[in-house]
Amino acid sequence: NWLLSEFLPSGKEDNGNNNFSILSFYMPQIFSIHNKMLPPLCATHYIVLDLYEDFLLTLGCSDVHFALGLVWHLMASLEDESGSNYTRKKFALRRLICEFESVLFGFDNAWGGGSIALLNRNNTNLALNPSQDQEILLGERIAELNNLRSKSPFLLSKSVRADLLRGENDHNISFCGIYRAQINFTRQLSHIASTLFTLPRAQHSNYLETELQKINEGGCLGIDLGCGGSPVSRIVRVPSTEGHVFRSKARTPVLLLIEVVQEGDEGIESDHIGDDSDAGASCDLAGSTDGLFYGDGHRANALKKFNDDPMDTDGSAAATKGVEQSLQTLVTSCLHLDDTMNALHDTPESSSNNNTIGILNTRSAKTNLASNSDGRRQILQTLIESAMRGDKLAKNTTRSSIKSIQAINTREAKILLSSETNLSNIEEGRETTEDETLEVVRLLLLANKHTNSNYSYDLETRSDDLIDAESIFPELVGCGPLSPAIAKALMLYKSRTITTTELIELTKSDLSFHKSPDNSDDNSKFWMRFAFGERWAEKRARIAATSLHFSNKWDLKSIIVKSNDDLRQEAFTMQLIELCSEVFSEAHLLELCSAIHPYRIVSTGSGTGVIECVRNALSLDSLKKLPGYVSIKEHFEEMTKYAADPASMLQTYQKNFVHSLAAYSLICHLLQIKDRHNGNILLDTMGHIVHIDFGFVFGIAPGGAFSLEAGTPFKLTEEMMDVMGGIGGELFSDFVTLFCCGFIALQRHSREILTLLEITYQSSSHNMPCFREQPEKSCAEFLQDVRMLLRTDLDSAGDSDDLLQTVKHALDLIKTSMGSYGTGQYDYFQYMSQGIAT
Repeated sequence: NWLLSEFLPSGKEDNGNNNFSILSFYMPQIFSIHNKMLPPLCATHYIVLDLYEDFLLTLGCSDVHFALGLVWHLMASLEDESGSNYTRKKFALRRLICEFESVLFGFDNAWGGGSIALLNRNNTNLALNPSQDQEILLGERIAELNNLRSKSPFLLSKSVRADLLRGENDHNISFCGIYRAQINFTRQLSHIASTLFTLPRAQHSNYLETELQKINEGGCLGIDLGCGGSPVSRIVRVPSTEGHVFRSKARTPVLLLIEVVQEGDEGIESDHIGDDSDAGASCDLAGSTDGLFYGDGHRANALKKFNDDPMDTDGSAAATKGVEQSLQTLVTSCLHLDDTMNALHDTPESSSNNNTIGILNTRSAKTNLASNSDGRRQILQTLIESAMRGDKLAKNTTRSSIKSIQAINTREAKILLSSETNLSNIEEGRETTEDETLEVVRLLLLANKHTNSNYSYDLETRSDDLIDAESIFPELVGCGPLSPAIAKALMLYKSRTITTTELIELTKSDLSFHKSPDNSDDNSKFWMRFAFGERWAEKRARIAATSLHFSNKWDLKSIIVKSNDDLRQEAFTMQLIELCSEVFSEAHLLELCSAIHPYRIVSTGSGTGVIECVRNALSLDSLKKLPGYVSIKEHFEEMTKYAADPASMLQTYQKNFVHSLAAYSLICHLLQIKDRHNGNILLDTMGHIVHIDFGFVFGIAPGGAFSLEAGTPFKLTEEMMDVMGGIGGELFSDFVTLFCCGFIALQRHSREILTLLEITYQSSSHNMPCFREQPEKSCAEFLQDVRMLLRTDLDSAGDSDDLLQTVKHALDLIKTSMGSYGTGQYDYFQYMSQGIAT
């Protein structure tokens, strides 16, 4: 089978984890293609559908994240069909859910599952469950299918129904326990979020704390958000007093902290996930007849016979090859893909030597736009040419462009003179764990220093005996003399005798002991740690100090649980953001790639989901409402005032801001992300901006046709320009250069972007508002709009005039966005209607 042979190697040494990562990225499209194939229209279509479902079941039974993703997708699709009379599709969805659980839990004859996904937390039937008559029909139908499969030559050589998870190791029991625990855990959280919406605000805290305590007492808390092939981290506790309930007109999102412990390669022990060790996870199901569906088929036996006596006749091999080709044909015909945008275009022969198929190996020619590359020099020269042709915006970047070209030339000359041929660029990442820890300690010491001006140590301690913080860690310059207890704690941390958690707790305890009356002003509270509240490292240390599960594999995560909200569009938007990040990485635009902050968004149904929180960040709305706030630029100046090198740290903040602003500006333009008020834009503790909330993309916006944001490619306010030194600033020149480079990189990789959009439009247009709310726009028209956004009619890689026109178009986008009237009016509207700061 051409799918399984590409992605599921027989041994662990075959780079299987990398394949799982690739499949995980495209998981929504893989599942949506299956949904588009339902119901099969004829016997041939059914045979091909059966092969595709076998591929899905093999994925689901090979990785727990795929298993959960598959079931959540099927449940969401079933919920989408709950109000329709299209019974054949609902029947097919129920059948696959039941069959998947049957295979996963090892039922005899591979039939009898379905009670976990199709039952709610109280074990009462959902409206989605089949009726008694439908149960009989399901059983009869599966018997017929198993009989057909037992006689068919089209069985897969790596079928999961054979022996992939049939007792070869102890993984099956823990795998089943994880699956069951995670389904129940997310269902309970969604139930809490939906119930909170019906309660008065005054009851929210008590109800949430009580329900979280019940969850902790019940055990089986599931696993952390993850992707296919990633290590499993089981949830061991949800701190009941750390939750927070937000409130909006239509829903009540819940912010939660979760304690997780990462498991090793040996897997998860069964006692960690429930009491299944006595007879396996399937016994609880097999012992019950409520909600279980049985059939008389012998699919597993037939497949075992097939594997014992594999096909070796020319006729059978030719038939299998024909069906595999039919699978490709049916998939592409279901999606109505163009010849030029065929996501599954490879034949089995042509794809056998590649690691990926279709959309996964359609990479364009390599594009190097790194800061020291010929590609970057070409862009800079084009900007200079644009300035010479009268472009006012380009004129302001000319001096910076010339300096950058001179720097590239100087570097190349040095390489030639010194014969250094193997130089490499080292990307500076964000703060390490130790750097973040010392930053927390530094802020604690500085905050204490400025809030206790008359600070004094014990009388027995002479000033000559005090140790300056800088002498222990240079990063603590400016913190002044330390108390003996804190100095000793830092020494122990430096010698790795105590942990990060212990250092922060000892520092806080000592400062609390010596604390004098607070006489600080509002500005001090603003520009120190109070601007962002409790840092994540500090929060992690505080929770770890009271956790019974703390170990070297322990970690703290933060999530938001949503109900009455379909997150499939947001998850798809985040998928496209990750794809843009990959494009920037391939173009060696490390400034843009490292500035993007993707986060996990998991849709667990048509109206429920879980979102990973962004750490150490605050919305611009919250930041602007803090006492003493003036502007983003002054915020950076205040936050870096007491750094070891304030000028250098301020420059780092500004560069981080420029890089992230350029990256997200490109993304907002390409994906047409709207509703960009200051509540949907975050600023982290190192100056990066992060965009969140993607409810309005690809042409839909608040206000519809009368949207105030219409015509504005992205948000670029005067306050943002001020951080970059205005239109004549060097940082603004860097922004323009990065924006143009990023635009060209996206343009040259437009095929991958358009292919992903096309597949999703064809297979998921009914469940995403960005497609559903524009019924007058066909897929071809939608794709043409995206092509126009990227100006794919211009060949920037092969024609200098087209490159000049591409750069001119990118400059026009910046001009249109600078100080946009619509942006300002929309911020004002949000201030008047929602109280969001402008």
